[in-house]
Amino acid sequence: MPRRKGLKRSTPHKVAHRLAAASHPLIKAALGAALAASCQIPVSSHADQGESECCAEHSAVGCCAIHKPGIGSPLCLASCTYGDVRAELTPPGDTLPTLSDTGAELQTVSDALRKWGLAPMGTQIAGRNGWSDVPDDVPGVPFPEPDVSQLEVAGHTLVSGEYAIAVDSNAPQTVAACISAGIPVWLGCFVDSAFEALTAGQVAQPPNASDPNGGGHAMYISGYRTAADGSLEFRVENSWGSNWCDGGGCWASTAWLLACWELWPFPAVTT
Repeated sequence: MPRRKGLKRSTPHKVAHRLAAASHPLIKAALGAALAASCQIPVSSHADQGESECCAEHSAVGCCAIHKPGIGSPLCLASCTYGDVRAELTPPGDTLPTLSDTGAELQTVSDALRKWGLAPMGTQIAGRNGWSDVPDDVPGVPFPEPDVSQLEVAGHTLVSGEYAIAVDSNAPQTVAACISAGIPVWLGCFVDSAFEALTAGQVAQPPNASDPNGGGHAMYISGYRTAADGSLEFRVENSWGSNWCDGGGCWASTAWLLACWELWPFPAVTT
């Protein structure tokens, strides 16, 4: 059965405010220096989103964990994200509908991190092959509302710092510079059946955009290496559990990178 792929592509007007990656001082410095042949940011664990569409929240929390040790709550972040979207779409005076696991844009998740913050992990879902406190999406069962006690703690860890990398011929070097600076790169893309079936040793290639089992998905890049032909390949961390592909992540080609929708450095600034 195809995995859940719930990411929506961020609408241009919502991301117009994001800063160019080269304006970040650490990334700017890395772009001005000679890049090593390879670089890897340590990643301690992988998420397992199960039968939910919360890939954007799991990948965002994974990026946050690099900057701030300890795993946050994908569930709290998803509840806040879905709640914000619900409030935006519900006319004033109308009764709010129940929350539903409908996926999200990267920008709406970023907005929720800046507005609500990062809460500690709640009760982890038993049987998942990786950290998650997000329940499976069951038809007819509402998504959990935000937990007030989690929100009170989350407000002490607001996460901001919004940058973007243009998906063009300069993107591979800019992504590599981010990694060299210790900054993971959050991404949104279309993934197909071939990506889902990747095994260790294989390198992801551009997706078949016509694949009926494909869909939008969020992950993040934690490393790069130089291939035999001199091109860059990128280590992509997924949220399908540690048994997927190569310990929960895979390597992807430059061509795959250039097929992504969005590439956003994640220099989390917490307050």
